[in-house]
Amino acid sequence: MSAHMRWLAVLAVLAAGCSSVQTEHPVSAHPEALDKPRLEGLWLLEDEVVHVRFGADNVGRLAVIDWDGGEFRVRRLEFIVAQAGEGRYLSLRDEDEDHYDLFAYEFADNGDLVVRAEPTDAFAAAVAEGRLRGEVRKDGDDTEVALASPSDSLAAFLASASPGDLFEGTTLVLKRLPGPEGAE
Repeated sequence: MSAHMRWLAVLAVLAAGCSSVQTEHPVSAHPEALDKPRLEGLWLLEDEVVHVRFGADNVGRLAVIDWDGGEFRVRRLEFIVAQAGEGRYLSLRDEDEDHYDLFAYEFADNGDLVVRAEPTDAFAAAVAEGRLRGEVRKDGDDTEVALASPSDSLAAFLASASPGDLFEGTTLVLKRLPGPEGAE
């Protein structure tokens, strides 16, 4: 299952077979709780409620609770947020995975969380030109880029372009839900 497919399985929203960027290292090697007050809480994505919290280590945690086969099932991911240049990025992974999926995000004027999930060809070009270490796999119109560059190299590459030049197409929109005051 591709990196993008894992994200889709967790949030159950988009069609399969999209391009993706995986990376061995998060954009930031030193997590900061960037946008913590705006990210923490409950979000609605289609018909899924997504719970977001940050741990003491500044790593974000995301959970979705499903009713499956007569019992609850909790799906968990962790993420590291980082700013590089004018963009904000999520390095997201299943808690038991050793690599991250890379996404750009921003907040809309109305407070919605907008996640850009489909990378442009800029990542594949950067690997081909030697600006980033990694490999590129093509399957028809879909491209999966697996990056091995360290966090500082990845952040420098992201800072050199606008998020719109790096991610396009598939966009996830999460709507904030009211939650209990002081939930921790």
